[in-house]
Amino acid sequence: MAQALLALQHDACEAEYVSCFSPRQLEADMNKKIISIIAAGGLSLMASAAFAQSSAAQQQQPPPAASTSGMSGGMNNGMSSGMSGQSANTPPPFSTLDTRGNGYLTQQDASQNSWLGMHWSQCDADHDGKVTRTEYDACSQQQ
Repeated sequence: MAQALLALQHDACEAEYVSCFSPRQLEADMNKKIISIIAAGGLSLMASAAFAQSSAAQQQQPPPAASTSGMSGGMNNGMSSGMSGQSANTPPPFSTLDTRGNGYLTQQDASQNSWLGMHWSQCDADHDGKVTRTEYDACSQQQ
């Protein structure tokens, strides 16, 4: 009789698409699903944190400082921008360096001219990262 009940229960499970698993099996399956969801969420959080750190690190990198080792690139850029008559020992006119017309020069501007790149620290008298026309005139007259 017990066999008949089991067969009847099995037929009923298949006919009604009802789960015929024991409560322990259902609990184990549910735990696996929950653990998978938690793991996926954790991986997602770690990936987004790593991305945020790499983005922040890229934004915090200072602009490259003009150095004598990078002057060959600066000379080429200065030559191609119409300053072929200028030598590395002659300061060019301020107006040719202030291409943005903002009244001051930055280290990016200095990287475009070999003379300014070599004399940047002397020309930036107040060490604010900018060389004004007044600072440039005083510096270029000393050289």
